[in-house]
Amino acid sequence: MNEFIIAVIFRLLNFAGLIALFVYLFKKYALEVITIRIAQQESLVRALFNRQDELEVEQHALDEQVVHEAQLCAELKEKIAQWKNLMDQDLAAREHVRADRIKLLSQHTHQHAQNYAMNKAKRQVLSQVATHVHGTMAKQFTDSKEGQRFLEPIIDFMRKSTS
Repeated sequence: MNEFIIAVIFRLLNFAGLIALFVYLFKKYALEVITIRIAQQESLVRALFNRQDELEVEQHALDEQVVHEAQLCAELKEKIAQWKNLMDQDLAAREHVRADRIKLLSQHTHQHAQNYAMNKAKRQVLSQVATHVHGTMAKQFTDSKEGQRFLEPIIDFMRKSTS
C-alpha cells in the first residue's frame, strides 16, 4: 500500500511536472503569439467598427444629398414648365403679330392693286378723251387760227396728265 501511495504521489508529481512544463512552454512560446493575435483581432474589430461608423455617416450624408438633389430636380422641373409656358405664350403672341402683319400686307397689296388698276384706267380714259376731244375740236376749229391757239394748251395739259 505504501508503494501504491508512493506510485500515486509520483504520478501526481509527474503530472504536475508535465503541467508545469506545458505552462512554461505555453507562456514562453504560445502565449506571446496568441496575445499578439488577439491584439490584432481586437485591432481589426475596432477598425471595422470605426469603418462601419464612417460608412454610416457617409451613407447619411449621401441620403441627405439625394434628398437635396431630388428637391433641386423638382424645382428645375417646375422652372422648365414655367419657361415652357412663357415660351408658348410668346410664340402665340408672335404668331398673332405675324398673322396681323400678313393680313395688313394683304390688304395693302390689294389696295395697291386697286389703285394701280384705277390709275391705269384713268390714263386710258384720259388718253381716249384727249384723242376724241382733239378730233372734235379740230373739226370745230380747223379753219380758224383761234381754235388752234385754244386747242394747243388743252392738249398739252391732257398729255401731261396721262404721263
